[in-house]
Amino acid sequence: NYIADKGLNDETYSADSVALIRLSGTSVHNNKAVQVDAVPSSLNSNECFLLQSGSSLFSWHGNQSSYEQQQLAAKVAEFL
Repeated sequence: NYIADKGLNDETYSADSVALIRLSGTSVHNNKAVQVDAVPSSLNSNECFLLQSGSSLFSWHGNQSSYEQQQLAAKVAEFL
């Protein structure tokens, strides 16, 4: 169930704000997407990230990220 479906207030989301999402994991069955602080120090070479700003979406793949993480980034980007 979605937060909006339950009539709850989601203070972490605003359509005009910036969201940085870290995608990490070790296999196709062990991946996760977590919103992190949208600051340069949140980035690292081992993972993939999606940056959403308004209607724009940017994907960044760390040079040591796995193929599975890159595929997860593409799937999450389609959802967003």
